[in-house]
Amino acid sequence: MPLYPVTPIVAIAGALYIIGSTVIHQPLDAFLSVLITLSGIPVYWSLTTKQKNKTAKKAN
Repeated sequence: MPLYPVTPIVAIAGALYIIGSTVIHQPLDAFLSVLITLSGIPVYWSLTTKQKNKTAKKAN
């Protein structure tokens, strides 16, 4: 891979530019996006806890 270190660096820089631009120019939209993303954490936690409980019951 001849451009290995360059390609990920360019992709990360582009993503950071887009995020920074959104935060600066549309802070409400950025804040709502963060809230929507963070709202998935309790859902993930709930689903993984249920899955662990099912696995533990089958093992016993």
